[in-house]
Amino acid sequence: MVEKDGCRHLNSNLKRHGFALIVSAVFTAMAVLVPLAASASEAAEQSPKKSHTLKFLTYNVCMLPDFITFDRNLLVPTEKRAALIAKLIKDYDVIGLQEAFIPEREVFPRRLKNHFVAMGTGSPTSPTGSGLYIFSKGEIQRSVFERWKEQFGVDAFSHKGFMGATTVLPGGLEIDVYTLHAQAGFGPKPRIENYKQMMAAVERFSGGTRRPVIIHGDFNCNPGEEDCDWLLQNSKLKMASAHLDHVDHLFYDENGSDWKITIESARWVFDELVSGRLISDHNGMETIIRFDKR
Repeated sequence: MVEKDGCRHLNSNLKRHGFALIVSAVFTAMAVLVPLAASASEAAEQSPKKSHTLKFLTYNVCMLPDFITFDRNLLVPTEKRAALIAKLIKDYDVIGLQEAFIPEREVFPRRLKNHFVAMGTGSPTSPTGSGLYIFSKGEIQRSVFERWKEQFGVDAFSHKGFMGATTVLPGGLEIDVYTLHAQAGFGPKPRIENYKQMMAAVERFSGGTRRPVIIHGDFNCNPGEEDCDWLLQNSKLKMASAHLDHVDHLFYDENGSDWKITIESARWVFDELVSGRLISDHNGMETIIRFDKR
């Protein structure tokens, strides 16, 4: 009897509370499923992207002492020109600067707060550093700098050379980016020696890493000239800017990586006058590159 009464009591409870139990179960399931869906969404956002389109800039900013550049029709004062350049370049994903010699160069790391930075030699107050910067919106994990072994004339008074950095961009793309400022003047042979030195360092720094390699900067050679041709013929590098007749270039190498590199565009930027004066004695060179996971 007790058992029967107990069964009747249980059945009665089920009838009275069955709907509430079902509703409660549904909401419990939803409470479990919603966080799971959110976790899946977060995981998708954090998973490596299969395609990246990035904007690269190389720019010789001509930040030399005024007594050297007084006849170049540059915007003055230098502080104004430096602040304008910092504003113009802040939206690029990866930036290589050259000839950022004088103390006003400190405006760049101050203004580019959304970028990580690597710098060649030289303290903020020294005019004899490398003049080189690499900025990246991705974390810079390591960097390297070398001064040219072959330097002549006024170049020998600076620490001109090249630098490289490994950067990890949002979405998981790792690249090795280099910027350089080659020997000016004195024919092609010193620059060929510069390029030999740089490529030996690229092999040490990037060889076997399977990271794409981007090398951009002021090569002080034009497409079709002996020194530029030497670099193309004696390396795996391809030139993104062969149609642009100037000394600022971007070269690239997939470097055995899983990334296919496609150059979407390469063009001059910052070539307009401001108050009738130049922003720099070089144009900036913008290259838009798509990286697709194979």
